Amino acid sequence: MHVALSYIPRWYWERIGKPDLSQVPGLIQSSYVDGTGYASVLYPGNDSIRWAVYGGRQPDILQFTDRALIAAKTLDANAFRGTPDQLRTLLTLVGDEDEMAGWNPELVDRAMELLENIAGIYRVSKSPLRHLGEGPVNTCAGFAWSGDGLTNAQFVKQMAEEGHIPSIALLMEVASALGNPDYPDRQDDAKLAQLLLAGVSKPSGPQRRKTSPRGWKPKRQNRKADDVNC
Repeated sequence: MHVALSYIPRWYWERIGKPDLSQVPGLIQSSYVDGTGYASVLYPGNDSIRWAVYGGRQPDILQFTDRALIAAKTLDANAFRGTPDQLRTLLTLVGDEDEMAGWNPELVDRAMELLENIAGIYRVSKSPLRHLGEGPVNTCAGFAWSGDGLTNAQFVKQMAEEGHIPSIALLMEVASALGNPDYPDRQDDAKLAQLLLAGVSKPSGPQRRKTSPRGWKPKRQNRKADDVNC
């Protein structure tokens, strides 16, 4: 499948002289909201001024943040105000029909529906410790990715507490990123690693059994005859 999108946000359109954009395919506008959080929370809404017309048309896709929390990662987030079928039409160029001529339409629709259910629909967390009144926060794919991150962290913590040297070394490696400008996205991770290290005691060496000096034997006590009651 061949896809054509035009990343020409308003700020760049103004810089290049405000040309006509009425015929460009798949116009993408980028206008970021403030803050960091789940994409569903940060999204400014379908009526936001960020969807306003420029260059003779409304944008098809709005990139509204570069700091959305998705599966424990900070990523760009985009919005499309149409239906999945309309998005499919937007992403399908003339000529793609020939390429897809041999595909089973029913299977394609089922695959698209499955993809939408897995990665396109935000759902409520199943955690018993979710926030009170918390709404949809992630997709099924996102929850799976988050689960990987949480499971690995729990495993490393447990193994480090058991004295597992590679796990302790990994915590020290991540903790060393604190304040390092090369890892701006790992500062919270570094703080967590330092916190975990503070709770990990250094593994002690094997305990030696106390043994008697070589050649030493306990003295045998002589019992007096009159101490024995017959």
